[in-house]
Amino acid sequence: MNKKLLYSALLAVALPLLASCNEDDDTPSHQSPYSLYMLNEGSWGKNNASISANKTGAEAGKVESDIYSLANGKNLGDVAQDMVYDSKTHCLYVSVSESKYIAKLDDRGHELMRYTTTAEEAQPRSLMLYGGHLYASLYGGFVAKFDTVALSQVAKVKVGTNLASGAYPERMAIVDTLLAVCNSGYSKGNTLTIIGLKSFSAIRDVTLPHLNPQHIVAAGGRFYCNTTEYDANYNSASNIVEVDPKTWATKDITEGFYMEPADGKIYIVQQATNYLTQPYSYTNTFKTYDTKSGTLSDGLGSYDTASLGDKGVYGMSYEAKSKTLFVCVNQMEGAEYVNSKVIGLGANGKTLGEMQAGVLTKKVIFAE
Repeated sequence: MNKKLLYSALLAVALPLLASCNEDDDTPSHQSPYSLYMLNEGSWGKNNASISANKTGAEAGKVESDIYSLANGKNLGDVAQDMVYDSKTHCLYVSVSESKYIAKLDDRGHELMRYTTTAEEAQPRSLMLYGGHLYASLYGGFVAKFDTVALSQVAKVKVGTNLASGAYPERMAIVDTLLAVCNSGYSKGNTLTIIGLKSFSAIRDVTLPHLNPQHIVAAGGRFYCNTTEYDANYNSASNIVEVDPKTWATKDITEGFYMEPADGKIYIVQQATNYLTQPYSYTNTFKTYDTKSGTLSDGLGSYDTASLGDKGVYGMSYEAKSKTLFVCVNQMEGAEYVNSKVIGLGANGKTLGEMQAGVLTKKVIFAE
């Protein structure tokens, strides 16, 4: 483990940040204290979701374990689902599902405002920024559009209306001006709802060849969706499905669960989990799909995955400027999740080092 190398890489890509969370570019601003943020989901029902962050300036290389509680004097809440960063205003937006709110934070983690979902809207899940608006999937069966300044809801669209089980929408992705949202149906759904962002209306539902779509990314002008089906013994089978927005044709690509798009490729982790052990044990297979050539290869390109074959991978994030791949790895003591670590992989085949984060780290966000 070489933390100095990792922190050097982080500093090399972290630009000087002016962080006022204000739309007026002439307003005096200040230097951001963090180069990246790590979203920690936390354990269900334990109110221990958090945001860790890597410091800049004189304290570069140090990780602040929980910037939200530091800035606000209280915990973030129960089960953090997603987080996005607005590079124009240098604000963070985070969804906390069981606490049923979406919050706007400044770059130090101070809560500026929040939107509490209604009983009909239920838990907030995925977030996306596009065209000056924030989009959120809501478990009640909606995708909502928000004004980013006041965090007020502008409109919402009903999704997955053909599902008897209910839509239970999860992750979202955008190709051109089309937003696709996964309708998981709480493991019984099999559709994507396609929303036209110009009209903000549902255009169509796309039927997938497998049940329970959860994760989706956009790459090479197409959507790539993960589906995970379970048998009577809760054994799972996960597949990556390609969806072409020109024809709406679907095609199975490979088995896989976690995905991360990177420079025309998609890095994929297929993870088999043994829940009968404590802590759980894992077997990972890594693959790369080239969206241009349509070819699938073993491994994650030049990234070294030798040490990750038995780790509890919980998400990946790619930083394009330094071509660093960050892998979120959960850790357990017995049956309990404890603080995770984030491992930085360099495109030169070297492991740059690791950082300690919170419980069930799932995403790394880069300040720009």
